[in-house]
Amino acid sequence: MKHTILFVLYFCYLSGFLYAQKTTVLNTKQTYFPLQNEQVWAFEDAEHQISFEQIRKISDQKFYVPNRYYTNFGITSSAFWVKFKVLNTTQEKSFLRLVNPVLDTAELYVVANNKLIMQKTVLARKPEMDVPNSPFLLPSSPDTLTCYLRASSRVPLWLQMYILPEAHASSFVFWQSALDILFFGGILIMILYNLFLGITTRNLSYFYYVSYSFFLVITTFFIKGYPVPLMGKYAFLIDDYFAVYVSLASICLALFTQNFLQLGTQYRTGKKLLDISIGLQILVIIIFLLGFVNLNVFLYQIVNVFGNILVAWSAFYLYKKKDYKPALLFLIAFLLYLVLLNAVNLTFANLLPATIFTLYFFHIGSTAELVIFSVALGDKINLYRKETLKAQAENLKLIQEQNVVLEQKVGERTYELNQTNEELNTTLHTVAKQRDDIVSSINYALRIQNAIIPKESELQKHLDCFVFFRPRDIVSGDFYFFADKGNQKIIAVADCTGHGVSGAFMTMIGNNILNQIVHDQEIYEPNQILNLMPALLEKTLSHSEGKVKDGMDISIVSLENLSPLPESSQTTKITYAGAMNSLYYVQNQELIEVKANKKPIDTNFDENFSYQKHEILLSKKTMLYLLSDGFQDQFGGTENRKFM
Repeated sequence: MKHTILFVLYFCYLSGFLYAQKTTVLNTKQTYFPLQNEQVWAFEDAEHQISFEQIRKISDQKFYVPNRYYTNFGITSSAFWVKFKVLNTTQEKSFLRLVNPVLDTAELYVVANNKLIMQKTVLARKPEMDVPNSPFLLPSSPDTLTCYLRASSRVPLWLQMYILPEAHASSFVFWQSALDILFFGGILIMILYNLFLGITTRNLSYFYYVSYSFFLVITTFFIKGYPVPLMGKYAFLIDDYFAVYVSLASICLALFTQNFLQLGTQYRTGKKLLDISIGLQILVIIIFLLGFVNLNVFLYQIVNVFGNILVAWSAFYLYKKKDYKPALLFLIAFLLYLVLLNAVNLTFANLLPATIFTLYFFHIGSTAELVIFSVALGDKINLYRKETLKAQAENLKLIQEQNVVLEQKVGERTYELNQTNEELNTTLHTVAKQRDDIVSSINYALRIQNAIIPKESELQKHLDCFVFFRPRDIVSGDFYFFADKGNQKIIAVADCTGHGVSGAFMTMIGNNILNQIVHDQEIYEPNQILNLMPALLEKTLSHSEGKVKDGMDISIVSLENLSPLPESSQTTKITYAGAMNSLYYVQNQELIEVKANKKPIDTNFDENFSYQKHEILLSKKTMLYLLSDGFQDQFGGTENRKFM
């Protein structure tokens, strides 16, 4: 029984020892005091609902010691409470410094003698001294301070914390700011210099390089926590869209790689794989914009590793397999950057221990990469210049050799050209004579066509009318017809298939058919005339080999009781029928269209079909219009479209 009691007491003592938290004791011998290992305890708040009062009541056994040199929780959507103790044995003030400036929230509670003596919402992106990573003053007390810090972050949650004596806090801020100014100033100078070179040389590689550098600076600007201190209310433009800029930097790097290494011609497989990488980065951006921030961070790590491997492999392949010398500097720069960047990425992913130097790996790697990239771009331009000069020298030599050969050939070709010119002149003379003969024949055909088409002056003896007749070619594919049958005047306007000579032949056939119907058969009703025309046309063209599809669109008007004077009270009867071409007339300042049948006159006639007759009675002077499609079929205007 005695031994049992001793064992229980020993176990309780041992448990208390195991869960005893180490206190960070400040002394004058050290310049800074890192909070690490057993000095920091952690508790995960997955639901973001545990308050300070509740966390104080939670027993120490429920806290755990993060198994890292610095407190790194990796990619997480949880909030974390961390607990640490500080005892200041000096007379100096002390400061708490949070290295990670991209925390969403950081609430600090300080307890002494079991009493809350300080409560402060510490936003790492808006610190007290308006400088990123600046320290925060801890309350002065001779007693041990128990500090509770609640933190959450959209990016990997990394709480690298230090206690700084007052004498060293200001120097830390100074050196940090100086190093950041040096870094950003150097990158800015390189961006402006290469932008100038890109504008002067018009080389896309420079513009991709400048874009990549710009988004790299934006990313670093965010990581260092500068947006809020320097941009104020506009900080959201970077803070809220940081993941977009990170992915855009990767996209610009892929484009720069494709252009600089000329993957489109040197290594097409590499270009296609990098295109896939660019597409995946765009998908990562879309996932972020849809609000899946943690998924975005996780996928970016995977896609970025995939893209970096492709970039490095493409440069290695071109240098090793094709001896493409610009790829060597590119490979050296990128591998240096890749090693240091992946050290940071693996630290964020909680796969490597975090150290005080880890964040600066990114700055060192990106600066070295951009400097070597600039050198590589300049070297590539010099290589192009040497290749150009070499090509020019070879071309000059080739030109000189060719000149000798050309001089010999010029003499031979000159003789041949003289012979050819004589033959061409003879041919041109023959063609000109044939052309003159053809034009003379067409002009004679015009005389025949003019003979069968009534003159405007002849029509004006019977009608108050005008004729606008402008053939496109010498002879026309349009014609008009007039017949005076006493009390009836018959007028027709026809548009035949084709233009020029072919159309003119159809006008002769059409005019001949109208003469047969009107003069020989004495049929005056427009619809009856149209009904007879297809059969006569088919008969006329029946001797042709094959089916002839030629025909005409035509409108016919018959006028009865035509009054010679406008003031006459006599009523005029107008009968109209049309095949495709309408009749238009104007009354009371209104244009009225009498529509034609949508069936042209051709050899495909239907015995059961009959053209419609329209009768119009007019008691006052009215303008009637018959027309072909000569105007509406003209092309013109800026878009070369039909007038319609």
